[in-house]
Amino acid sequence: MYHAQTVSFALFGAGKGYRSPHINKLVHLANGSIQEVAANYRGVSQLANLNPYNRVEAETFAWNGRILTEKSSAPGGPENNQNVTSIHNGDWIAVGNADFGTRGARTFKANVASTAGGKIEVRLDSVTGKLVGTLNVPSTGGAQTWREIETTVSGATGVHNVYFVFTGNSSGNLFNFDYWQFTQNEHR
Repeated sequence: MYHAQTVSFALFGAGKGYRSPHINKLVHLANGSIQEVAANYRGVSQLANLNPYNRVEAETFAWNGRILTEKSSAPGGPENNQNVTSIHNGDWIAVGNADFGTRGARTFKANVASTAGGKIEVRLDSVTGKLVGTLNVPSTGGAQTWREIETTVSGATGVHNVYFVFTGNSSGNLFNFDYWQFTQNEHR
């Protein structure tokens, strides 16, 4: 695995600061050497669909646009917890192949901390894809003052890449993002 900005330039447009890991399969030969790697944009296949009804750490993403991560003081997280930070208007993170099932999602919640506030748009399949929900993130009183916020969602069924697009009016960091989770509709 290596980090390649050229992959992001090809996928998202030059000059935007997007980064993505570039992952290709390594083949170990019988003599102990490694076969030459043929890099490509496809990379390796995802091993399983992601369950969006389990808590997912926000720093768990497949693609992102201009965000950073940092050590977090959020309670209840794993040891050495991280959060997504340096979130500005238009930035985003995304996960691949989230399986909402046939009943679909009913709510979306996120653990956030903020002095400015903003919004998290939940979109399917691209940064400008179908909008299934918007979470309003208020000021929580500090960049490490954490609060779980929830909103309803509609139209998230089946398997999709999920994009969390961040919007807001502040020129600085809008908020920090620790984890997220959807709840499933009870009946369909």
